[in-house]
Amino acid sequence: MDMKTDVGERLSQWWKGGDHLTLALPGQRPQQQVRLFYRLQGTGPWLTLVHGFPTCSWDWQKIAAPLARRHRLLLIDLLGYGDSEKPAYHRYSCIEHADLIEACWRQFGIEETSMLTHDVGSTITQELLARQKEGQVRTRVVTAILLNSAPYVEHYRPVLITRLMRHPLTGPFIARGMNERAFTRSLSRLFSEQHPLSAMDAHQYWLAMQRH
Repeated sequence: MDMKTDVGERLSQWWKGGDHLTLALPGQRPQQQVRLFYRLQGTGPWLTLVHGFPTCSWDWQKIAAPLARRHRLLLIDLLGYGDSEKPAYHRYSCIEHADLIEACWRQFGIEETSMLTHDVGSTITQELLARQKEGQVRTRVVTAILLNSAPYVEHYRPVLITRLMRHPLTGPFIARGMNERAFTRSLSRLFSEQHPLSAMDAHQYWLAMQRH
């Protein structure tokens, strides 16, 4: 079987195991609704998993099954990622991502949860923990594991491509000029020599980037 076909089916199978929620974006007038992809898996106390930039919930696919033996997993593709909606000309923010995660918790009646998060997902979790400290959330985060996070802003060192993509002038040009080869080369730098990014996994991430 062709590698790209096989890889695409693997990613599709992950998405087939989930569903979508339609949620209202907070603070939007007129009210705007968006669709978020989610998966529920396993039994036990709740564990919410939030991926990083620029990937999706498929990040967790190799450890989801073992975790699901002891936890009820909520896996989300953040707005603008993976199989969730990617509204054009939208001003994305960690504040809004946190709002949408709270909306997911309310949807499923989650009163308390642990969190396993990576990269920007960890930044979003810090926002949720701050809200909890201030008594502004209904769902209690009992444990939070932050992977590759930047808890101290003064120590955050974004790479050049991240700085360029954040800029309103250079960002759109880089996005339009990005191809799979350049994307794979950039993403590969985030992996260690002991655990390199495989060509098959890189292609799946590229398919997730191109979704919708």
